[in-house]
Amino acid sequence: MSQLYVERPPGLDTQLADAFVAVATAMRECARLVASVYYLWEREGEYRRLAACVADAATAARTAYLAVDLRLRRAGGPNAMLDVLNDVLTVHSRAPLNPPATPDGLNAVLTNLYMKRADTFARVDGRGCIDRMLDQLARVPPPTNNTPAAAEPYPAASAPLPQAKPGDGEKAQPPTPFHPLTSWGEIFAALNAPHGRPVLKNDEPTRDKIRKLNTKHDGPIVFPRRKGKQPSVGEAALMAWWDAIREHFDARNAEKQAKAMDARLTVADTHNFGASETVVPGVSGSVKRTRKKKDDKGKEGKR
Repeated sequence: MSQLYVERPPGLDTQLADAFVAVATAMRECARLVASVYYLWEREGEYRRLAACVADAATAARTAYLAVDLRLRRAGGPNAMLDVLNDVLTVHSRAPLNPPATPDGLNAVLTNLYMKRADTFARVDGRGCIDRMLDQLARVPPPTNNTPAAAEPYPAASAPLPQAKPGDGEKAQPPTPFHPLTSWGEIFAALNAPHGRPVLKNDEPTRDKIRKLNTKHDGPIVFPRRKGKQPSVGEAALMAWWDAIREHFDARNAEKQAKAMDARLTVADTHNFGASETVVPGVSGSVKRTRKKKDDKGKEGKR
């Protein structure tokens, strides 16, 4: 997707063609940034360049889409172009032009982009985003009198994003019902349910670990002060908090692995300098090589 070549589809009026090209181009720039995460950990300048491309493309895509938004909605069916635009703007929101001014500021941004990459352009349903957008455009009737449709007024760039409504191709999701869990057994059953087997054992060490995580990470579980009483929590709140805990640990592990890989690549990039030194470009200074000892006859012996 990061190498996507965007062409203007034939048979479309200017506004629809411009909207397609702008949204597809923004999608390509977002994919290029996410695909480059592995190489950007210590390259803030390159990150800023790619993030700026995403920002410019996202602004252009939003403007071009809003000019044809009503025409697309009136045509009915799934609003594929709006789905892609919202994914583009999500990536843009996660890629600030100026990362936080902390030692791990850039790494935190890149880790977030990497860990949440599966959320981007996920509504494909087995088909490419480009094909879905072209199918949508094919349903839009041409403007009357062979003249381009008048541009619809659109809000400022800071206004909230347009959201698809029920009837635009997606059904409204009912609210999650409240299901209280009032014992350790029910809590462990809920946590183990996604695995289909008892991964977490209901024993005192595991319960103590969950208590500590609940305290450290503002968990939703309520522990009674009186001994012999069971903890309680809403199932939806518990699972949302548990998923956030998992993402937190996954992000930390990904950052550690990236730093370790970068350190190995830096030290591996060496070359000989003179007879007794090895230059390490990524590390200031050089490494002395041990010279072989010579015996009494002036021959080099084993070290």
